[in-house]
Amino acid sequence: MLKFDLTKIDLSDKPPEKVIFRNAARGITVKGRNVLMLRTNGPDYRFPGGVIHVGETARNTLLREYREEVGRRVRAIRGMFCEVVESRDDMFVRGKCFRMVSRYWICLVYEEDFGQRLAEYESSHGFVSEWVDINRAIAVNRLALSKARNNYWVQRELIVLEAVLEHLDRTKNIPEKDEDEESIIPALV
Repeated sequence: MLKFDLTKIDLSDKPPEKVIFRNAARGITVKGRNVLMLRTNGPDYRFPGGVIHVGETARNTLLREYREEVGRRVRAIRGMFCEVVESRDDMFVRGKCFRMVSRYWICLVYEEDFGQRLAEYESSHGFVSEWVDINRAIAVNRLALSKARNNYWVQRELIVLEAVLEHLDRTKNIPEKDEDEESIIPALV
């Protein structure tokens, strides 16, 4: 499994009450050279997923987030692709630090679209679920990052997109047709 460290500050000397901890589960769904992503009004692209709530498993989070953000049901979770650790000063709470561990899982989805059920935050950012060519998603996120360096989520998603593309190119395991979706998933894990 790949691991990426986006640590901006050392949290080892910070008391626990000064650090906001989050664990997140995010999904990677690939079909050919397209990735199922959320386009925002940033504009940028994000993988479906979110914070794992208390009492929830990563699997439950992915099932919930795909229904809400993407409007689709997950039919299989094939395994973890990578982990991204972020540590920085919190953007919203003065005097606090933020640490999030995002784990990205390979997910297969049913084709039926039930429509998104977005939270207020997601609606305000204009989340739209779409299949996007992986190179386009990378280009859009690179541009978004060049315009605003504090887009931590864009940096995180860009690193993962580039890792997925590198893996696809290295293994040459890129299906030619949509029905070959199954063949790409084991190579990603």
